[in-house]
Amino acid sequence: MSTKMKIVIFGLLGRGGNLYYTVCLANVAAEKQDVWTVIPNYADKSLFSKKVKLITLDAPANIKGTLSAAMKNNNLNSVAEKILKINPDVIHFKDNHIFYLYFARKFKKQLPNTKVFWTCHDPQ
Repeated sequence: MSTKMKIVIFGLLGRGGNLYYTVCLANVAAEKQDVWTVIPNYADKSLFSKKVKLITLDAPANIKGTLSAAMKNNNLNSVAEKILKINPDVIHFKDNHIFYLYFARKFKKQLPNTKVFWTCHDPQ
C-alpha cells in the first residue's frame, strides 16, 4: 500500500497565465497526492479543486506593495510555520516571486529531506 506524497506548490503570481498554470498543476497533482498550494490572497480561489488545500499570503501584485506587506506583518513567518508543520516531501516554486528567497532559505535549513523544485519560465 503506497502512501500519498505531500506536495506544496507556491504560485504567488496570482493572475493570468501564471495563475492558470498553478491551478492546473495543483488540481492534477491533487488527484493522487496531498497538495497544498500557496497563493496570493487576491487570486481566484474558485478555480482550484476542493482536493487542493489553499494557503493564502498577502502578496500584492506589485513589488512595492509586496515588500510593504512583508514588512508590516508576520505574514511570511506564518506561512512558513504552516509549511513546516506539513513537512512536505516536495516543494515546488513555480515562478519567480521575491518571497521565494525567504522560503527557500528557511526550508533548506529546517526541511533537509524535502525535495525542492523551482521552475523559472522567463529568467529575464
